[in-house]
Amino acid sequence: MGDIVCDIITTENVYCVFVRFIDTTDSKITSIKTRSVTKDHHNKKVTHIVFYKCILSNFPSELGELFPNLKYIDIFDCQLEKITKYDLKSLPKLEKIKAESNLLNFLPFDLFEFSPHIKLVNFCDNFIDKIGASIFDNCKHLYKVDLRNNRGIDMCYKKNQMDLKEIRNKIVKSCAPIKTLRKLAEKVVIETMQDKNVEEIVQIAKYCKFVKLSDVAEKRLLYIQRVEKFLNYL
Repeated sequence: MGDIVCDIITTENVYCVFVRFIDTTDSKITSIKTRSVTKDHHNKKVTHIVFYKCILSNFPSELGELFPNLKYIDIFDCQLEKITKYDLKSLPKLEKIKAESNLLNFLPFDLFEFSPHIKLVNFCDNFIDKIGASIFDNCKHLYKVDLRNNRGIDMCYKKNQMDLKEIRNKIVKSCAPIKTLRKLAEKVVIETMQDKNVEEIVQIAKYCKFVKLSDVAEKRLLYIQRVEKFLNYL
């Protein structure tokens, strides 16, 4: 594939690259050349990129090298199958990501580890049934999460309209991988009741029934459940 020649759209001082009907299955994008902008230094002005009905089974992780100031990515109906934190690592200024109508089925818990400025997340109309429970825990600027029309979850969070904890609880209950649930359950049985996040521990404990604990862990959990302070939060 190598070079891609596409359109650049400029509206109200926003430079947006629009890529459509491109197949990158067997190679990665090495450069994106635009018809209306020819000099490389103009790439620094690009803040938005849209992939429309392309074939991108893998996330185009080289985007940060091509457009260092990218803030918005929209991948619509591109057969995208997976996305990881390393795909977003070269995009430290990323604020909005949309990946509607793709083939995603899993979102890792550390997806936004390198995206401290993320504000909007849209993964609706995919096949997602597994999500890392703590995926949004460190997203301090988040104001919208759209996870509608997926296999395991059908919710949309908007700041000031609902609590982000509601989506977290739904993820833990319906979408968290068994490995994640087991890890959370272990946290319950090893934390002391003097822990600062007692409410969180109790919330996680409610979902322990979704995993099979070891005999030792079961006994320790029963002991904790007898503690009056623990029961007061249930």
